[in-house]
Amino acid sequence: MTGNSESGAQPTPIESLSEAAIKRALRSDAVQHPATMFPFALCVLSIIYLGLFSPVLGGALVAIILLIVSALAAAGGFLWRYFILYSEEYARRLQETMDLQERERIERERAELGQLQDVLQSGFSGINSEAGASALNDLVHEYKELQPIVSRKKRTDPLSIGRISALAEETYRQGLSVLTDALDLARAIGSSGTERLETEVVDLEKEIQRLRRDESQAELLKIREATVKSHKERLGMIKDQQLRVDQLLYQADRCEASLNRTRMELAALKAESAEASVSGVIETLRGTINQAREVQEELKKLGF
Repeated sequence: MTGNSESGAQPTPIESLSEAAIKRALRSDAVQHPATMFPFALCVLSIIYLGLFSPVLGGALVAIILLIVSALAAAGGFLWRYFILYSEEYARRLQETMDLQERERIERERAELGQLQDVLQSGFSGINSEAGASALNDLVHEYKELQPIVSRKKRTDPLSIGRISALAEETYRQGLSVLTDALDLARAIGSSGTERLETEVVDLEKEIQRLRRDESQAELLKIREATVKSHKERLGMIKDQQLRVDQLLYQADRCEASLNRTRMELAALKAESAEASVSGVIETLRGTINQAREVQEELKKLGF
């Protein structure tokens, strides 16, 4: 049952335009083309006539000649369609395959980006991080505002603007990536009980002052001093983590600023200064992407 259901399943658009499917379709088209089918039909009729009617009605020689000519015509029509015109048709259909795959890839990646945006928005809202939510909203806004300008400019300079479009998307992805890291760190900070630790340190230091006046509490004094030291070390780590969060949010802001600059540059782009402007935009985007990645790599080395 499983094998039958799989064999009878309809191919997806990509499968129907795969390399093997294209070849099958071209063979099928070559066979079904009138230049092949009409001579083939005459060939079949000639065979039928020779087998059934020529013994009675005669005309075997004419039927044989018609059989040979139609067979050659059918074979010639198939060979011409499949082999001579094959490369041109194959290239066209292969381009269709590539275009379809590219469109599906773009749609899939857009859906993934949309899901990541929702996750980040929910995450920053969940920990009441106004800075994180603001950085995310600004980044998303600039990327969306850039898209219609890129689409318009592509009509006049598809190659250069295509490079900018790809780098802008990479910058946007990098911005979302650093925000993801920032959210993870911010969540870790939020679960560390910073306020509780700070309150306990204040209370413990008061208790330590009292214990120091009572020599009989020497052992308890050591315990309380060790606890304060441990709490302060943890608070120091939390402050370091918060600094890393601020660094990541700053990188997200730089990504947003680069997208904003790109939008402004493209909006003011003129034909006579296009090359210099495009080069400047590309270098800015690349620099932003590389610096954000370097910060992330450095944080990973530090264990964050």
